Amino acid sequence: MIGRALGLHDQGMQIGGERNRFRDIDVDQRSAGLPEHVEARGDRLLHIGMQILVKVTARDANADSVKVENLIQKLRSAQGELRGSGKKLLADFGIQDTEAFSIKLFGTGNVLLQDLRVGTKQAGEADYFIRRAVSEDVYLVGVNIAELLGIHGASNEAAPPGLFWADLSLFALDPEKVNKITVYLLKGEEKTMIAGLERLTDPKDPLKSFWKFLRKDMTALPNSDKVLKFIAVMNSVRADKVVEPGGKGYGIEKPVWQLAVTEEGKKVLLNAGPVDEKGGLVYVKRSGDPTIFGLQASFFNDLNVDDTHFLKDIPPATEPKKSSSGSISSGMLEEQKQVASETAGAGLADEQGQAV
Repeated sequence: MIGRALGLHDQGMQIGGERNRFRDIDVDQRSAGLPEHVEARGDRLLHIGMQILVKVTARDANADSVKVENLIQKLRSAQGELRGSGKKLLADFGIQDTEAFSIKLFGTGNVLLQDLRVGTKQAGEADYFIRRAVSEDVYLVGVNIAELLGIHGASNEAAPPGLFWADLSLFALDPEKVNKITVYLLKGEEKTMIAGLERLTDPKDPLKSFWKFLRKDMTALPNSDKVLKFIAVMNSVRADKVVEPGGKGYGIEKPVWQLAVTEEGKKVLLNAGPVDEKGGLVYVKRSGDPTIFGLQASFFNDLNVDDTHFLKDIPPATEPKKSSSGSISSGMLEEQKQVASETAGAGLADEQGQAV
C-alpha cells in the first residue's frame, strides 16, 4: 500500500511556454483524485483502489506498490525533445495505436486521467518515443519504460508480464510492534505448538521488554537477537509464484502447518499445505487474503522453525589436552568438564537477564 494519496493532472507538453519538450504527468498531493488503475496495451495490468491497494489481473494478488509508484513518478517527471509530428510519421517510431504500448491512468469514478502511447522502436537502451493518445506529436524521452513495465527483450515482441507487478512478499512487519509468534503443526482438528514466543514488558522498566517462550517446558529465555533475525527472515521471504485465488488442489483446504504473528494486537495467519514433491513448492495462504502463493521449499524451511531455533548458542567446549603418551589426563578431563559446565551456566544466566 502506498503511504500517501496521489492525484494526477496534466500540465501539458510544455516547458517555458515552448512546445518542443514533453512533460505529461504530474503528481499533486493536494489533489483529491486517486488513481484507480493502469492499463497497458488494452489489457488491465493493475488496479489501484481508493487506498492505493494494487491488484494484478486474473490472480487478484496485491501488487508491488513501490513499482507502481515508481512508474507514476517516472511518467510524471518525463521530459524529452520533439522528434516528429504527423500521422504519416507514427509508423517510423512504432507508435501507431495498433502497435504501441498504451498506458492509461484512471482516477476516482473511472475518470481517464492520462492516455499515453509508447513506441516499440527505441533510439537507445533507455530512450523511448512517447506521445499523448490525442496528439500526433512524438517526443523522445530518457525513461526506460520497458524496465518500468517489467519487459525484457525486444519491445516490439514483448508484453508486460502480470506477475512482474505482483507483491510476492508474505509479511511486512515492524519488528518493534511484533509481540507474539507461534508455529503449529496441524493434523485434522489437532494443533501442536512447536514454537511459541511472546514479548512482555520488563516489570523493572516499563520502557523495556523481553521475549519469553510460551511453552512451560522451555525454562530458558529466547535469544532476542535470534527473534529479531527471524522477523527479518519473515519480511524477506518471497514467493516463487501466485496461483488462482481460491484454487483447489494446493493443499490449502486442509493445511498441515501454521505460522501466526501478532502485531500490535492484529493477528495474521499463514497456512501451508504439504510439500508438492513434483514442483518443489509449498503453497501458502494468509488469513483474510484470497491469494495463494507458491513458495520454494527451501524458503519455507526458513519459516518452519521450533523453539530450539531461538535458544542462545553455547560455545563448544575446548578439546582436552593430551599427555605426551597420547592418553587423556584424568585431571585435564575433569578440568575441561568444569569449564564447559561453567560456560553453559553463565550463558543461561546471561540470557535470563537479557532485556530488549
